[in-house]
Amino acid sequence: MTVLPVEHDTLQILQQSAPFIPYAEIDRISYDAYIPGRFGNIHTGRWNGLDIEIREPFGDSNTIEREVRLLYKLGSNCPQIQRLHGFTVDPSTSIPYLVAQHNEHGTLHSYLVNFHPHLTWTDRYNLALDIALGLRYIHYKGYRHRHLHSGSILIDTNGSALLSDFGSTRDVEVISSREHPARMGYIAPERLTKNGTRYSIECDIYSLGMVFWEIASGRPPFDNLIAACSVEDGTLMSLAQNIVSGRRERPVQDTDPVFEDLYTRCWHPNPLERPSIDWIIQTLSVLLKQPSGSLLRQIEDLNLGKIRCTVSHDPT
Repeated sequence: MTVLPVEHDTLQILQQSAPFIPYAEIDRISYDAYIPGRFGNIHTGRWNGLDIEIREPFGDSNTIEREVRLLYKLGSNCPQIQRLHGFTVDPSTSIPYLVAQHNEHGTLHSYLVNFHPHLTWTDRYNLALDIALGLRYIHYKGYRHRHLHSGSILIDTNGSALLSDFGSTRDVEVISSREHPARMGYIAPERLTKNGTRYSIECDIYSLGMVFWEIASGRPPFDNLIAACSVEDGTLMSLAQNIVSGRRERPVQDTDPVFEDLYTRCWHPNPLERPSIDWIIQTLSVLLKQPSGSLLRQIEDLNLGKIRCTVSHDPT
């Protein structure tokens, strides 16, 4: 077997961003493990009594650095963000790997495909709350997710949601590009215009609303339309223009009016009219206690100044 040298920049980034875990300390490695909704070379194993996943970092140096720094910094202190334990190097190949928390059910997308009919509305609200709490922590630490969709959210053994995948989207990217047309349904309309505004917290809130709609419906936003579109014939750009002009998914039948009001507010065409993450969390908290359409007026009067999020570390 030919041993390939570790790319110097990648190894340097890992050394500066996360602790080193000796490869010999990892046991019960299952190579190319199947994890629902996950792609690429992902292995699973055990380390320090924990179930872990082992995967190669991907992207250019800036992308790798962003993902590793954010996952290690944020995941260590917030249970709603995937935890990065460190990195290791396979001595037989010299390939570096990230060592992260393993999440048995894979992505939110695959979880909904497999289990949506069996989820109660309380289950769905709890998923929504997990995601919102993770996003709140990211925002209060001064970051944006920039890549929020059902493929960047993971589901653990207990059915709880965790945020991941911070590194693969830069602020200057045009999201309606050839590379990720399936993600268009999650992208804020102000980012789909020709010039595209800078990515803001409000862009994350729009994406969050689309994820909430997917939790309610069980399918990605505009999935049928996007599947029939292509970049070459201009139909994908036409869909983007329709979203910019105000096209949205239809509310899901039998959704509690409070939850429907919540995710449709997140879709507002004016970013400044979208709700704050604190308002979203408090609304979900109230909804979990009293799922009733009569709460709409009560939610209007929420005192946001008293909001406290359940995270393991004070994000201020």
